[in-house]
Amino acid sequence: MVAELFKRNRGTRDVEPLGPVYYIEPVASTSEWLKEHVVPTRSGTVSYVKSLFPFLTWIYRYNWVWFVGDLIAGVTVGIVVIPQGMAYAKLASLPPEFGLYSSFVGVAIYWLSATSHVISAGPVAVFSSLLSVILEHALPQLPEYADTPWIIAGCLSVVLGCIVMAIGLFRIGFIVDFIPLPAIAA
Repeated sequence: MVAELFKRNRGTRDVEPLGPVYYIEPVASTSEWLKEHVVPTRSGTVSYVKSLFPFLTWIYRYNWVWFVGDLIAGVTVGIVVIPQGMAYAKLASLPPEFGLYSSFVGVAIYWLSATSHVISAGPVAVFSSLLSVILEHALPQLPEYADTPWIIAGCLSVVLGCIVMAIGLFRIGFIVDFIPLPAIAA
């Protein structure tokens, strides 16, 4: 009907259509809305994957001046982290070598996904003291791990690492803002 009205008026100017003009709205669809607003595009997916590994933006420009600065920073951090990691391991009721592992492995992997050059990833006092309390309660219930408490600590670390990784992948780190400061600072 609308097409007929426009056919009759073709070629004429300033002529009103013979009848009312109808607006035909397309049918709304949930799947179309999801495709437009939720499902990522190919370029969005590539951008997201690149954002997971920010070192890809600067690694090709790495030079000797940066290397010297990184070497000095690495030695300085290493001097601080060695006794700190051993102390945190003892605080967590673990042998000191596990503090060394946790200090250096975290830093060695952190640069792959790091967005800050001033953060040192490693053990902290709050987690070490909580791990000590967890081991204190878990070891009487699991006597077969009494000689190897690091197995329980390792399992707990893997679970917590998966949670932290999921928070990072889903970009929901803002929920940490809702944790009260006394709970973080102990």
